[in-house]
Amino acid sequence: MKTERRTSWLPVLAALAVALAMGAATLVLERAEGARLAQMHRVEILNQVSAVRARLEGSVQSRLVLARGLIAFVSTHPDIDNAQFQELAKVLVAQQKGVRVVELARNNVISHIYSLNENDQRAMGLDLMSLADEKDAIERAITSRRTIIAGPVNLVQGGVAFISRIPIYVTEPGKLSESGTYWGMAQVIMMKDDMLNEAGLTGNSFPDLRFALRGHDATGAAGEVIVGDAAVFSSDPVVADVMLPNGSWQIAAVPKKGWITPHTGWIPLVGSLFVVISGLLAWMLARAPVRLKILVAEATEEARRSEARLNDLNRELEQRIEVRTQALVQTNQELLKEAAERRQAEKELVERHAFSQALLKAQSDVDEGMLVLQDGGIVFANEAMARLTGYRVDELLGGMPYADLVHPDSRSEIQDKNRRRLAGEQFENRYETSIVTKEGERREVELAVAIVKNGEIIQTVVVVRDITERKGLQDNLRHMAHYDELTNLPNRALFFDRLERALADARRHGSDFAMLFIDLDGFKAVNDAYGHQAGDRLLQEVAHRMEQCVRESDTVARMGGDEFAVIVGDVAQNEDASGVAQKIIDSLSAPLLLDGVDCHIGASIGISLFPHDGETSETLLTKADGAMYSAKNKGKNTYCFVQG
Repeated sequence: MKTERRTSWLPVLAALAVALAMGAATLVLERAEGARLAQMHRVEILNQVSAVRARLEGSVQSRLVLARGLIAFVSTHPDIDNAQFQELAKVLVAQQKGVRVVELARNNVISHIYSLNENDQRAMGLDLMSLADEKDAIERAITSRRTIIAGPVNLVQGGVAFISRIPIYVTEPGKLSESGTYWGMAQVIMMKDDMLNEAGLTGNSFPDLRFALRGHDATGAAGEVIVGDAAVFSSDPVVADVMLPNGSWQIAAVPKKGWITPHTGWIPLVGSLFVVISGLLAWMLARAPVRLKILVAEATEEARRSEARLNDLNRELEQRIEVRTQALVQTNQELLKEAAERRQAEKELVERHAFSQALLKAQSDVDEGMLVLQDGGIVFANEAMARLTGYRVDELLGGMPYADLVHPDSRSEIQDKNRRRLAGEQFENRYETSIVTKEGERREVELAVAIVKNGEIIQTVVVVRDITERKGLQDNLRHMAHYDELTNLPNRALFFDRLERALADARRHGSDFAMLFIDLDGFKAVNDAYGHQAGDRLLQEVAHRMEQCVRESDTVARMGGDEFAVIVGDVAQNEDASGVAQKIIDSLSAPLLLDGVDCHIGASIGISLFPHDGETSETLLTKADGAMYSAKNKGKNTYCFVQG
């Protein structure tokens, strides 16, 4: 009788044991899934923070790189007058939104100001060293002989801005710009709101995040908060360093609703179901082993079918999300196209108005040449045209065909435009071309052309402006804006432009490419031991060696400091990218001779691949940057692909 009682309890005990085991497994799975989802949440926010950091760095660099042409001119022309300064600064400000004022402070006293706002002229004659709150940053720029980003600063003339202070040294041709006698300071005033808006830190760009930025006067994590709530930095945030010339800011972000563990309620629900099912199956197995085996097989098959249905539903959901995402991308592209067309229409309207004003002014403006043409010949020319071409007015009116003044490279194009314009075709009436002077010198000019009808007589009025010097200056500034001054490699701005082109080409042709992010190993030791001049020569040699390791169609760029990036096109397999990386490592590992001393450095390289590791420039750069740190952790002087 006792044996029968014990036997009757066995199914119950078996069911309880199995149910407890399944319950414990459910708890472990729930915690693991919660931790995984929480980590994915942090990674997602890190990607958004990295995008903001990249835009901040790009905003600062794009504004500073345009100032280099001005600094180079002042260092070799210390007696620059106001007219020269206004012309140079006008080109600089016109090419960069967000630069409000450009100033020169000779002997630290503001002596030149360019601004479209008359209130900014109030700062003329201000002694920078008299500004107690800004004196430390000014002295740091002079002592380090480097650019310093100060601010945010409340301007004397109103508004809040970051101020880039760049010390200027009078140098002889061929000498390093920092080696001469201190002349004074150049200041580029960058409006705070414009820069924060470009980075997405204003408005509602990130509705679910709280951002904060600190590092007043580019002092990094030790500096005061610039934007946002200081409490963000004590709320377990995701942080990133915004690298600036000789300093940094630190940006942090947290979810507005706090770090909430993602909901995993389906695991307890499914786990509870399996606890009940497994307990029941164990009870039935203890009572009827053969029947239970059949039931287990059926339950297992049903579970497989349920899992398959769940996978099908997940795939269907992913496809719907992808279709909606593509629709949003297409809508965004159409909006951008519409905005570009509107800007082009506004530009054409402004140009037509400017041309009309130019014609009215041409009769009395002795600095602009003026011609009246009839049947291809010159019937009127003013003295300014004679000075520009080197011919006397009577020579120009002595039957000279207008086409003889046009440079041979442009002659057929100009003649074709004249024929089409006289035939009634409407197109641009202001354009640039080249003419040839009497002495054979080529001059770049801007033409404004209009057709005048007087009864049966049709004449063409041409206003000619000499833009040779301006074109040369613009070409130099354009080069400085897109190339690193030290290494002559593409800079960060041009790199992102070429990266976007590589993405477009790869999508169009269905090809792959690789991006290498490179950080030099041991550069700081060389720089500290032998000085900044030796460090600059080392970077120039590094740039030369890298260019020897890639094809002409590839891009090598300097991202800032001792960081470089390479775009390698037409990568058919991983070995193509790793081969280039190893080639760079081998080249840079060879000794570099500086002032008779062998210097040794290395390179840690992170590699991301399109489209495997990402399909946007920001994603590829972020992942390559992370892979570079993996290479550092492996012992440096090696390369790593993106993991996971």
